[in-house]
Amino acid sequence: MKFRSLRVSLLIACLATSLFAATSDEAILEQSLTSKAQQALDRIYGERNFVVDVDVDMTTPRYEVKYTEQAKPRGVQQSKKSDEVNVLPGYPVIKNLAPESMSKLPFDSVTTYVRPVLLRTRVKLVVNKDFSKSQAGRAKEMVSELLALQIPRDSIEMTFKPFYSSEELRQAKVIKQEGPTLTQRIFVPSIMVTLGLAAWFSLLFLAYMWMQSRANAKSGRGGNESSAPAPTVSVNPNFEIPESANTGGGAQTVAHSEHAIKRYFDFINDQNVEELLYLIRSENMSVENISIIVSFLPARLGAKIMGELDLQNQATITTNILSQRVVNRAYLDKLEGRVRDWLECLVGGKSSFVRLFSYVSGEVKKQLMGVLGQTNQDAYRMFRESVIIFDDLRYLSDDELKFVLSESNIELLSTALVSVDDSTQQKINSNLTQSAKEMIRQYLDLKGKTISKRDIEAAQDYVINIVNKLEAEGKINLRSKISG
Repeated sequence: MKFRSLRVSLLIACLATSLFAATSDEAILEQSLTSKAQQALDRIYGERNFVVDVDVDMTTPRYEVKYTEQAKPRGVQQSKKSDEVNVLPGYPVIKNLAPESMSKLPFDSVTTYVRPVLLRTRVKLVVNKDFSKSQAGRAKEMVSELLALQIPRDSIEMTFKPFYSSEELRQAKVIKQEGPTLTQRIFVPSIMVTLGLAAWFSLLFLAYMWMQSRANAKSGRGGNESSAPAPTVSVNPNFEIPESANTGGGAQTVAHSEHAIKRYFDFINDQNVEELLYLIRSENMSVENISIIVSFLPARLGAKIMGELDLQNQATITTNILSQRVVNRAYLDKLEGRVRDWLECLVGGKSSFVRLFSYVSGEVKKQLMGVLGQTNQDAYRMFRESVIIFDDLRYLSDDELKFVLSESNIELLSTALVSVDDSTQQKINSNLTQSAKEMIRQYLDLKGKTISKRDIEAAQDYVINIVNKLEAEGKINLRSKISG
């Protein structure tokens, strides 16, 4: 019985170990894939645009037992007779087993752990509702390729949800923490007891008054019963019944919601704020109207608009925002309608140009610059101010270029260097560490001739997106250094 209990305990321990190993392997793989996809999306498309969740299914790890040869336990003498066998303690014996089979028991064995195998990968992408749908489609394809998904075995699902800024979340938290409503403050146990006692004494007083009036009527001091003066109750005309009180005895709760009231100019976002700035300048919009619009916008958009104005107008807008007041609704509706009509009918512009040319390859950009440089210098100048190509990295200072290289994936950087100008190649190599140079050289020696043009352009776009991100954060400055 002791040996049987020991075997059962070992079996349970093996099963528990296998289950833990499967769960651990799945968790590690899911965390690795999620981190890999999330970091890639944040670097290419910026933070606060995507949330990634990866779920994998794997087989259960198991143990394979391979029997090798008949065991020779110590201290046990092997019988010379073929029909006798010494069985180890705890080993089950079948009485009807043939003698020739008994001579072959027991066996030595080798146990091997078989690792789990990936069965299926499910990826969920939660995308900011304000993010471009076309860009989200490209991001979905990039994640599928980055995680080496095999469709239809694997799946990738994309949903759009509103992403709130830290300022919006802070405002919502302030509203939530404002404290209990008037109804909640009234219906406190101690107050309810006091009100109950007051109501009880009021009933006693009314009963006493009624009994007194009945007694006066019977004694004839107040005339007949029908003409007896009724008790009067004084009501304070300034007393207001709280809105939360109702005849049903319950309490009405006031729901504090961000979307409970109309929010003017909610159609202005990061995608069209540049167009709004153009309209403010081209239409000579008054400072008063700009102040109204800015007061309704999220803080980051309002600050961006104010930053494009001169200091005097910023001071005026600041004064208007500090002075809280009520604006006529009809005027607000009219102003919002005008701004919406302007934006809906506005075509072209820097924002539209940047969105369009994010899909144009670097080679085509070079060719267009060559044509514009010969035919239209003004167009070439505006084009050059809005476009960054991979070869522009040579205009960065050594410190700035090292910053960009430190943020880049070494494999994608190696792919991007396959077809670049010699000056760009030398500039980048001079700012790489010796180990990084060796890694790039080995990668190009192995895969340099098999890399497609499409992969090269994608890798260069990846590095350019890092440059745009760092420039938006103010860590590098490339556009002002690009020579016309």
